[in-house]
Amino acid sequence: MALIIPLHGQMSGSIGDNVYSHNKGGTYVRRRAVPVISASVKASQFKAILGSVSSEWNTTLTTSERTAWSQWAEQNPIMNRLGTPIEKTGQQAFVGLNTRLVQSGLVIVPDPPQSVAPVGYATLTATLTAPTSFSVAYTDPLAGGQKMLVWATLPNHAGVNPNVNQARLIGYSAADDPDPVAITSPYPGAAGDVVQVWCQRMGTDGQVSAMQSAGRITFA
Repeated sequence: MALIIPLHGQMSGSIGDNVYSHNKGGTYVRRRAVPVISASVKASQFKAILGSVSSEWNTTLTTSERTAWSQWAEQNPIMNRLGTPIEKTGQQAFVGLNTRLVQSGLVIVPDPPQSVAPVGYATLTATLTAPTSFSVAYTDPLAGGQKMLVWATLPNHAGVNPNVNQARLIGYSAADDPDPVAITSPYPGAAGDVVQVWCQRMGTDGQVSAMQSAGRITFA
């Protein structure tokens, strides 16, 4: 894996067969790998939810609702991995927020958010409680129907120090779940393996706070 200094500044993403990224060692480029199509139950469920929410845009929403989503998306750009604001379409905003809601057990919201995204947590601490589960202690209670989203990297040996881009969404808390939140991971680890954990706060409109580290867990 070669380290590079791009002539055109910071780069992220793929060009042809080359993938550009960065870690603590700096910017690097690697060969693009052909993804393997996952047939897992979790992946199939997500695809089904995504397809169902996507169809709602054309079959259920009114013209005025679609216009409202387009206006909201224009006024609320997101930040990409390089910190550059990216403007989504109204359809992308609708599908993104509502897929998150449905995946967490809530229903589709036809109207765009009327408030700002929730703020994060003052403190977060993840603690292993069993080979496939852990708890996340936090301050600033979940309230008003808010949920916690928990992300984690795959178990790996202690010498690996992955970043947030390698984390996978592994669970949602219940609405207004009291401290600490209990999470069961689908990825058990062997003794000595570690995982990095991050969390977000999600409102009832599907908006989320920034990713925050809850620390590193070592399997016993």
